[in-house]
This record gives sequence, structure tokens and C-alpha cells, in this order.
Amino acid sequence: MDCLAKFGERLRGFRPEQVRAVATNTFRVAKNIADFLPKAEAALGFPIEIIAGREEARLIYTGVIHTLPPGGGKMLVIDIGGGSTEFVIGSTLNPDITESLPLGCVTYSSVEKDFK
Repeated sequence: MDCLAKFGERLRGFRPEQVRAVATNTFRVAKNIADFLPKAEAALGFPIEIIAGREEARLIYTGVIHTLPPGGGKMLVIDIGGGSTEFVIGSTLNPDITESLPLGCVTYSSVEKDFK
């Protein structure tokens, strides 16, 4: 909560329509989300939207595509997060295919420990 409160301090002065706070896989799978989310939003001072995996993939692609020169042809973007991995194929500003799998570096580490 301290981290969210620090971000909230930095966001003071922004209007709600200027801020979009999104949460990904950890929030999607949290068992205590009904209790945690209101506290997190209060600490941040803005609503937090829990987005679907494919929306997460789309946003990742949008960020990556805007850092590359135009006309690069078809590309694959992969984002390995803590709890999920997103795959996106696209060739323009809009992705053609988005997928999100509930396996990230943290979840993989947990599974790997079970097999040792």
C-alpha cells in the first residue's frame, strides 16, 4: 500500500480522466481482491481497473509498436510477467492476434519447485 500511496502523491493534481490505473494477473487471480481492491484504490486515489489478459496483451503491443520505426512488417511481441505471459502478433498499430497464458516467471518458479 505504501507504494501505491507514493504513486498517489505523484498523481495529485491529475484529473481522473487523465489517469488510467490497470491491474493484471495478480489481481485477476487474487482470492482477497474484494477486500484488497478498495484499499488499493484509496491508497492510490484513483480507480484501478482489473483488465483481461488479452487487453493486457493489446496494451503491451501498443506500447512496443510506438517505439519502433514504421513499416517493420509482421512482428511477434512477447511479455513475460510475474503471473502471466502475453503473446501478440501484428504488423500495424493494431494487433492481429492476442493471447495471454497464466504462466509467468513467478508461477513457473512455483511449478518448478514442485517437481524438484
